[in-house]
Amino acid sequence: MKLSKIIKVIDSAQVKNFSEKEIEDIAYDSREVTDGALFFALHGEKSDGHQFLKDAIERGAYACVVENDIGVTAVPIIIVPDARKELAVVSSHFFEFPSKKLTVIGVTGTNGKTTTTFLIKHILDCAGKKTGLIGTLGCFIGKTKINLPNTTPESLWLQRIMRTMVDSCIEVCVMEVSSHGIAMGRISAIDFDIGILTNISRDHLDFHKTFNDYVQTKLLFFKGLKKEATAFINSDIHESDRFIQNASSGCFTYGMREKADFAGEIRNINERGIEMTINHNGKRFRLMAPLRGRYNAYNVIPAFACSYHIGLSAKQIEHAIGSFRGVQG
Repeated sequence: MKLSKIIKVIDSAQVKNFSEKEIEDIAYDSREVTDGALFFALHGEKSDGHQFLKDAIERGAYACVVENDIGVTAVPIIIVPDARKELAVVSSHFFEFPSKKLTVIGVTGTNGKTTTTFLIKHILDCAGKKTGLIGTLGCFIGKTKINLPNTTPESLWLQRIMRTMVDSCIEVCVMEVSSHGIAMGRISAIDFDIGILTNISRDHLDFHKTFNDYVQTKLLFFKGLKKEATAFINSDIHESDRFIQNASSGCFTYGMREKADFAGEIRNINERGIEMTINHNGKRFRLMAPLRGRYNAYNVIPAFACSYHIGLSAKQIEHAIGSFRGVQG
């Protein structure tokens, strides 16, 4: 991809030492720079990428995106207000907008993200849909597992992974969306089709400082959904109205209350698992989920609702849920 083309998609770029280059790769860790790479100097919690510009250039970086002009003249320098934001935008362009070629399902919330994503993947796999997963336990593409540095990795990782999914003929990407990933703009260039909120409780306050800041960060995910997307909100949580009102997309509610669009009811919990029903649009669906604990019913309902919404039959979903044996590490 030509450097001039990349510069055109960057917001408020100030360019110095310009010369046309063919950019072969992108990196934000100088140790991963290869010949022809575009290096992004990111401000991190423990280090500042500007300190590694010399190393990146020596390793073959053709150009660098920075927030602070520190007088580098050896390669083209692109100065921007927010390098992390531009990393997401440029990575999406560089890998040819892979999320637009996938059905992307994002699951966020304090608890339940991992189980819900794995359950959705299992349901879709059983229905014959080729499904990839990104989350706490890594990235799964077919039979290949890739270890990840965190639940929602940096935007460059996400775009590269989704490109690999597209090239591997994956149809659906199910991913955990962490509050850190939202706050740091890692998901900003991803074209989500479905967003799911599991629950909200006091967590990560070392990063978000206050519970309200934490909630506001989660809200950003739903505010950022495209109009054509669909949100599934747990209506049993105290903050549900805020999410329903702020979702920029269509919205369904789910929970254990009768008024929910997908209303669950636990019939029995025993050694076999959870026997429950889900009511939707006047129809009642009976499920047997081999999972323990009432909390897991709150993972089953959005997984059912999401799968039903994208076109799977109730029988396909019921059969798949009945064969789910939990999260695989």
